[in-house]
Amino acid sequence: MLSQNDLIQIKTVVENVFDDKFKKELQPINNRLDKMDERFDKIDNKLIEHDTKFDKMDARFDQVDERFKQIDIKFDKINSKFKKVDKQLKKIQKDLTTTIKYFDNNCLAHKKHLDRIEQHLGLPQFPIV
Repeated sequence: MLSQNDLIQIKTVVENVFDDKFKKELQPINNRLDKMDERFDKIDNKLIEHDTKFDKMDARFDQVDERFKQIDIKFDKINSKFKKVDKQLKKIQKDLTTTIKYFDNNCLAHKKHLDRIEQHLGLPQFPIV
């Protein structure tokens, strides 16, 4: 009969044989896994590069967006000033129109009055160009 030590040695030999066989069978799979790990590492590095670029672009976008906000604020201030000026110009234009109408009417009235005086005095009438 086999002793305990003999059984342990047989077990060890069988395990070594199976281990060697599994190692040989698993070697191509391990190689594939290693290659896949390398590929994933490369992809991860590219993703990290793209994330970095995206973060830089996002920061630049935020700067540009802030600049546009500042421009909008300045534009709103200028626009409000132009609205005030436009309102004043419309008022002045209205006043000028009223004044011109008044003087036109006044001139026409004086012209008619002068025409009557000229007719009354019998002065020759000259056409106005």
